[in-house]
This record gives sequence, structure tokens and C-alpha cells, in this order.
Amino acid sequence: MELYLLIFVTIIFTMTGITAAILIVKYLKSRNISANILLWGLLFVKYLRLYKQIGISEKGTVGFLFYLYIVSLNIALLTFVLILLLNFL
Repeated sequence: MELYLLIFVTIIFTMTGITAAILIVKYLKSRNISANILLWGLLFVKYLRLYKQIGISEKGTVGFLFYLYIVSLNIALLTFVLILLLNFL
């Protein structure tokens, strides 16, 4: 039972991270910063850094989407590792 719950949590937090990534790219495009869709996966760290810099320069703090992306994908990674440990141990 707990394995299915961990799979569900992993999927939900992965989807949350992907949604945050899409919203970050949308925010950058609204600021006239081009985001290459074909190289999106490779360049997303650059886009994340740009989002952080823009947030700090405009508001003095990092935007909410930055933390949402980082936390959600870290939780997804943690639950995935727990699934692997429960499956193979």
C-alpha cells in the first residue's frame, strides 16, 4: 500500500515541478527573453538562473516559482529513491 502512495506522491510532485518550469519559461517570455523549446531541457538551469536574477532585481526576493520548482523536484527525487529502496530491499 505504501508503495502506491509513494508512486502517487512522486507523480504529483513531478507534475508540479514541470508545471512550475513551464510557468517560469512563460514568465521569461513575457519579459522578452527568448526560450528555445527544442533545447528547453538542456537550458532550463540557465532559465532558472535568469528567473532568479530578474526576481531579485525587480522585487528584492526570488519568485515563488523558483522555490516551487526546487522543492517539488527534490521531493519527487526523494520519493523515487524510496520507491527503489522499498522495491529492491
